Amino acid sequence: MPSRPQETFLTIRGVRRDRQRHLVRHGGRGGASDRTVVLFDGDGSLMMHVQELETIKRHRLNILIVVMNDGAYGSELHKLRSEGMPEDGSVFGYCDFAGIARRIRAPGKDL
Repeated sequence: MPSRPQETFLTIRGVRRDRQRHLVRHGGRGGASDRTVVLFDGDGSLMMHVQELETIKRHRLNILIVVMNDGAYGSELHKLRSEGMPEDGSVFGYCDFAGIARRIRAPGKDL
């Protein structure tokens, strides 16, 4: 992202369950309240901590979550495919995250 200073771009790799918790703990409050913090996350990862949508709403954190909704644990799916193994355990179907957000009266939109 050459058009933006490096200190405004954070990439978190590693264990999925810690990504959003880290964002909510640090990114949402880390002096960026006047700017929107954008989280790109997979659907499997968001399902593991969907309750944080309520935390974001309750604390009025300026966070936009973009969910890459492919109906599967993508990393595991590709690893299983590459090894010629059954994919069944990595595919779970599609979740209506926008609907969940709207249900708690937070903005949610499908693109």
